[in-house]
Order: sequence, then structure tokens, then C-alpha cells
Amino acid sequence: MKTPARSIRFLLLVLLFVAFAVPLVQADCAGDLRNCQRELGITYDDLHICNVDKGTLETANAELSAKLAGISNTTMTPDSIDFGPVTLGSTGWVQTLTITANQAMTLGTITMSGPQGSEFNRGGTCAAGAVIAKNARCTVAITFTPADTGSRNAVLTVTTVPAAAPLTTSLAGTGTTAVSSLLVDPVTPSTLFAGVDGKGIYRSTTSGGSWAAATLVPANARIKALVIKPGDSTRLFAATYGGGVYKSMNNGVGWSACTNTNLANLNVLSLVTSPTGKLYAGTESGVFASTDSCTSWDVQNSGLP
Repeated sequence: MKTPARSIRFLLLVLLFVAFAVPLVQADCAGDLRNCQRELGITYDDLHICNVDKGTLETANAELSAKLAGISNTTMTPDSIDFGPVTLGSTGWVQTLTITANQAMTLGTITMSGPQGSEFNRGGTCAAGAVIAKNARCTVAITFTPADTGSRNAVLTVTTVPAAAPLTTSLAGTGTTAVSSLLVDPVTPSTLFAGVDGKGIYRSTTSGGSWAAATLVPANARIKALVIKPGDSTRLFAATYGGGVYKSMNNGVGWSACTNTNLANLNVLSLVTSPTGKLYAGTESGVFASTDSCTSWDVQNSGLP
């Protein structure tokens, strides 16, 4: 029969064994584990090192996995581009974005969105479905061609596989107008005409104090030059890029396209008239002349390069 002293000694030995065999549990073991996982950037399946219930550990793992899924393994720089002012009908300088893979990945979709997304075009070496090796790069080349004046905006968005937070770059630019030609009525000097590239022809009867758009179809024609017929200020002519030569028979109030027979190139860059009223049009295909007020044209390229 055991004595009380022997029983007490046995109980103390048992308690000491339990104390050394089972580590003490930290009060914030789950929180410390989440911090550790977050720093390492990995998850553990075997989480029984903390003396907490399985449900708490599974929740910690789920929270960490969700956060890691939202971290992109790629970067796209810069995060914004401003093309500045660009004349209507023109294209701004090419701007380049760089996508860098921090680990091997595949490009998903590459899309342009926003109110003026169609005015920003892309090229470059990045393409949807392309596989990018770890630490490798590809580029996206962006151009801007404004369709109207004022502020123009869009967003370029790139997705990746494995899925992560989309990469985005904001794009901006400003559409501006360029007055390509000015003309003064020699009979009535207070009447002026302005050819605005991409916005048509404007007329002022107040020496430029105020302007009104002339009737012209299309109204957004790219005007390159204006001339007035010597001795008859009611008859004017306009060189357009893409539409040939236009004429006005009412002092520039309204305009219509000339017949332009035999004008081989409708991209007219310059226009002049001789004292007798003969018209000469400089085009991307050389010089053409008309003696019948732009109804028909003859090529005048002999000796030109």
C-alpha cells in the first residue's frame, strides 16, 4: 500500500512530464502564424503546431490564400500617361508601357476602355496569351489620335494567368485644332476665312472678332488651304485632305465638293490661283491644274522629282 508521500511524489512526476512534453500555447498563436505566413508568402497545410482548434487554423489559411490571390506577380509601368495636346486628325508620339513578370505567367486579356477608348490604339510586343518568363518583359506601344477637341481619356487594362489584380494604366490627351490657312476678302477686308484642320471652314465678318462655321459637308473636313478667285470675291476654293477641292459661290457662306475629274489624288496639301483664275493643286501625287473652276484637272508633273 502506497503512503501519501509516495502518491504525492508520483503526482508531481506526472505533472513535470506533461509540462515538458506539451509546449505552452501562446495567446495569439493564430495571429502570429498569419503574420509569419504573410512574410514568407506561402501557406502551410500542417498547422497543428498551434494548440488551437482546426476551424481557427483553416480560417487563417483561407484568409491568407485570399490575400495572396489578390497580389499581382507582374507590374506595368508607368501607371499613367498624358499625351498632352494633339491636333485633330494627327497622331501623337508613341508612348511605351512595360510589363515585367516577377514569376512566370501568361498574359490574359488586354483591353482599352473609357469614354474615348477608341482614340487610343496599342501595339508592341505584349499580346494576349503570351507566356512571359520570370523577370522577363514585354512592351505595349500606345498612340493617341483625337476625334474631337478637349480632354480625352481611356484606361488600358491587362489581366494575367494565374489570376491576380488587373494591371491598369490611365491614358489622357487633349484634342486641339490647328488653323491651317487664313484668307482676307480683298473687296471687304473685314471678312475673313479660316481653314481649321479637322473642323472645317469658319467665316468672320468682324475682322476676326467672332467666327461662325460655314456650311460644309463633311463639317469636319481637313482644310489645308484657301484661295479666292481674282476679281470675284464671291468665288472661293478650299484644298482638303481626303476630299479633293471644294468651292463656294456665295462668299464662303456655303461650300460643296468640286467635280474633281482626273484629280488622281484627293489629298490636296496646297492650292493657289493665277491672276487669270487658273487653279493649281499640290497633292501627294504631284501638281494638277484646272482652268474650269475645279470641274476637271490635268496633271502638271513634268520635270518634278
